[in-house]
Amino acid sequence: MNDQRRNFLKKTGLVVLSLTVAEQALSHQGDTQSLKQSKNGENLVVESGPGRLFPLVHHHHELHVPIAIIFNPPAEGITLKTTLAWALHWHTVILTQQQLLAIRDQGEVVAEDTVKDHLYRIRLTSVRG
Repeated sequence: MNDQRRNFLKKTGLVVLSLTVAEQALSHQGDTQSLKQSKNGENLVVESGPGRLFPLVHHHHELHVPIAIIFNPPAEGITLKTTLAWALHWHTVILTQQQLLAIRDQGEVVAEDTVKDHLYRIRLTSVRG
């Protein structure tokens, strides 16, 4: 009886571990956001990954980062709002001066909105010609 119970618990643990690994893999699918410049060329437009708080409600937001701010980042950083999405909501994203400098210097920053729902992969190299 103990052997059957031990085997059951091992298999159950394996299933839980497998589901956890699969969930982690799926949660990182949103790490490949698209980048483009706005029509007027003044903003870097970053599409978020899918929401993580309500995964059944698949939606994205756009974050418009002023290019001028990337090249002249204020000491206090910048607070931005995303575009509206499902259920007419938006998010706030705070970028520090250090993050803006990293983007300017051809780095990549993965920012998170203040409620930790979406990720925004921001890099300048993708929009340069």
